[in-house]
Amino acid sequence: MVNCTHLAFSDESNWSNGRFRSLAVVSICANIEHSINVELHSKLHQFGLKEYKWKRTKTSKYRQAAIGFVDLAIAYAVKGVLRVDVLAWDIEDSRHKVRGRDDEANFQRMYYHVFNNILTRRWPKESSWILRPDEFWHSWDPLRSFLDISSTKIEVEASLYGIQRPKKAFDIVDIKPCKSHLEPLIQLCDLFAGLTVFSREKYDEYNHWSRTFSQLGLFEHLGKPEAHLSSSDRERCPVLHHAYSQLKRHNTKVSLNSSRCLKTLDPTQPFNFWWWDPQGDYDKAPTTY
Repeated sequence: MVNCTHLAFSDESNWSNGRFRSLAVVSICANIEHSINVELHSKLHQFGLKEYKWKRTKTSKYRQAAIGFVDLAIAYAVKGVLRVDVLAWDIEDSRHKVRGRDDEANFQRMYYHVFNNILTRRWPKESSWILRPDEFWHSWDPLRSFLDISSTKIEVEASLYGIQRPKKAFDIVDIKPCKSHLEPLIQLCDLFAGLTVFSREKYDEYNHWSRTFSQLGLFEHLGKPEAHLSSSDRERCPVLHHAYSQLKRHNTKVSLNSSRCLKTLDPTQPFNFWWWDPQGDYDKAPTTY
């Protein structure tokens, strides 16, 4: 494998349908790739799965695998060698509710925003990266071009003549799209992308489930049918509850009930749930016109 210091994996949820959409990136120190992959594969094998997908979380084995994935991500994040960053947006906000919105072009811009944020602000300067997104476009050249521009900063040398020299804030060694069923870390991205959207889209259902859970206890509740909850909601609510509880237990500054969705209060935290806020009247999604 080409030498690099860091790797970033990515996947999306509802990029072209539904009101709430998201893009998740899991970034890691390159030297842990093998160990975390072994552990993620072990979780899949433990519950008889070949691949984890959030949209399939409608049965207990997917729920248990999701909880196992969450615990592994937190364990590595606590060591300072893994981050989860999720950028999510609402197509009903002022940025996105425009005539002729180009969802694919908008998604490309969101990809740029989240990668630029991670590569320039969340890991050491001058890191070298291999990006491994889920297969999506035929060409990732535009993203690479934008990131290359962002990575180059002009510094003025402290000398009599003040010579200007370009300096790379980070280096992209390669962008290698991958098939999700071959990359457990992309499956981990899929989990957090889906979980973030679920936390907002189904907050009312989760809140009702959570109040019932606090009275009955988890195992008694899991065996009790809820007429207003779908089969997928009954399996996904415990995943959201577990993720939020464990993040709070590890002092991650993330909110849920006050914001009615997973939302990070401090983006430097290793779990960053970032909901896009329109930056002003000028901030509009690209259109097909």
